[in-house]
Amino acid sequence: MLTGGAGTRLGEDKAALVVAGRSLRSRLTAELPAGHTHELGVEFSGGPASALVAFLPQVRTALVALLAVDMPFAAPLVERLVAAWDQAAGYQGLVPIDGTGREQWLSAVYSTDALRAASEHLWIDGKVQSGIAMKSLVGGLTISRVPIPEADSVMALDIDTPEDLAIVHEIVKEGHRHGT
Repeated sequence: MLTGGAGTRLGEDKAALVVAGRSLRSRLTAELPAGHTHELGVEFSGGPASALVAFLPQVRTALVALLAVDMPFAAPLVERLVAAWDQAAGYQGLVPIDGTGREQWLSAVYSTDALRAASEHLWIDGKVQSGIAMKSLVGGLTISRVPIPEADSVMALDIDTPEDLAIVHEIVKEGHRHGT
């Protein structure tokens, strides 16, 4: 789960936002398989891509599955991408595309080795550069863009504004299920 951003557009810590009595962080954590999460914490204030690059030396798996904390219904989507990895021969990443054509770089699956190679130049004097754009980090990788079916579009909802948060509250209130 990626919680390395500052939530500047929303004006508050997205991971701590409460929807139906639970924080976004706890909602997503509850949906993921036990033992398969590691949060990139707020101490990486240079943005989510900088947080990921700083965390890469600790990764001991062949894949990095990112799940942006501001996408409260995306856990099944990321699980699908992980399950599809074996059929993605030749690709270094699987990135979902939402209904508007927007690439969801922060809820995707990447080859750990490819991320390490793409980020080598971002370390200066043992520190990660701040403010790295995720698209610039992974833009040179061989990416398979995976459309999200219309029936599962709720999985791509992200919370960037108070209006987005209101939509998420309404979905939870109505009890909609999301692509599981």
